[in-house]
Amino acid sequence: AVAVIYFVFLFRNPVLTVRERKHLRAFLLIFIAAVAFWLVEEQAGSTLNLFAQNVTDRGIGSWVMPSEWLQSVNPLLSVVFAPVFAWLWTRMADRAPNLPLKFAIALVGVGLSFWLLVIPMAAYDTNGTKAAISWLFTVYLLQTWAEILLSPTGLSASTRLAPAGKAASMVALWYLGLSLGSTLGGQVARFTIDAGVRTFWVSGAIAIVFGIAMFLLRRVVQRLMDG
Repeated sequence: AVAVIYFVFLFRNPVLTVRERKHLRAFLLIFIAAVAFWLVEEQAGSTLNLFAQNVTDRGIGSWVMPSEWLQSVNPLLSVVFAPVFAWLWTRMADRAPNLPLKFAIALVGVGLSFWLLVIPMAAYDTNGTKAAISWLFTVYLLQTWAEILLSPTGLSASTRLAPAGKAASMVALWYLGLSLGSTLGGQVARFTIDAGVRTFWVSGAIAIVFGIAMFLLRRVVQRLMDG
């Protein structure tokens, strides 16, 4: 509700220029795509943690790794790969993918990471076979790459597309999108908690559908952003 009210407040601002309204429309599309991304990615603390706890073979010899430790994989991979991606964008310069294309790739990537877990989840549902820990490491790797594509790019856009005097508010609105996505993801996890593979099918499909939509709208978003 807060997000909807604040977007209405921004669009009804009578002093907005035509260019600023175009930028706001671009940011609205980016915001919706980001909410869909965080809806899936932020299930690391719920769906993925339960997968680690109940479905994953965490035994190393006689020692069993606590499932909570796997929550550290994503931040550790972010530290490792953030400078790699920063170097890559600098190296590619004008050939680097633009913002809507980065968002599209990130959404499809995070969706595919959930679809990947359908394979070990189906085996567990069928005969109780525990999943190798490498499945979760692969999922977290895909999600880390997707997050690096989307998160800093969107945060940067929130200031570049902000109307005059609204940069701080737009950054706050971006983080509100993260909160909104996390909340919706929690509700998806809640209603599909006993659904087995359907949990991963549904969550992955949401992200992929929005990723395809962002890919199809990429030129529209670029025009609204003035390139």
